[in-house]
Amino acid sequence: MNAKNLTIADRMTKTPELIGQEQSMTHAHELMRERGIRHLPVMHGGKLVGLVSERDLHLIETLRDVDPAEVRVEEAMSQDVYAVSPKTPLEEVVREMAERKIGSAVVVEGREVVGVFTTVDALDTLAEILGREASAATAHELRNPLNSAVLQLDVLERRVGRGETDRAALLTVITTVRDELRRAGDVPGARLERRHVGSPVTR
Repeated sequence: MNAKNLTIADRMTKTPELIGQEQSMTHAHELMRERGIRHLPVMHGGKLVGLVSERDLHLIETLRDVDPAEVRVEEAMSQDVYAVSPKTPLEEVVREMAERKIGSAVVVEGREVVGVFTTVDALDTLAEILGREASAATAHELRNPLNSAVLQLDVLERRVGRGETDRAALLTVITTVRDELRRAGDVPGARLERRHVGSPVTR
């Protein structure tokens, strides 16, 4: 997945639930609970006129002497809706949502609402990108045994510098590095002779 090439249509929730502005907040709450969603685009006359969120519902429910069944969606909705076309770059939408500190974007094609993109969708996208990068890094390591050998030598160098290396540890590292080099093909079929740790080393 190349995040730079993604559009909002690639990651939006398609065919979202909609609600009419004349509907009650109680009905909106029921829709959210049944569908497991937190945002509802509000329609009137086939046109997007607002957005009602779970936060709007909670606000209404905390007001004294206010019955959500008697409150119409248009009285609680936000009319300042961030609407984008399906071809809008994902990066642009995410940046705008972060800058405006909003939790969703409504995707509109002509007069039709075709999707909703929320912070949950953004986090799902981020998790997928990070997961692919981690998998790619692991695959790269597996394809390059020399990387493992170099890491082993780095560890050995640090331990030698701290005076923590003993004969057994040194032989283990030598064996590991030898095997990794053979896997990499740098010493095909070679038989590396182990030096005794006590043997003099020429610098």
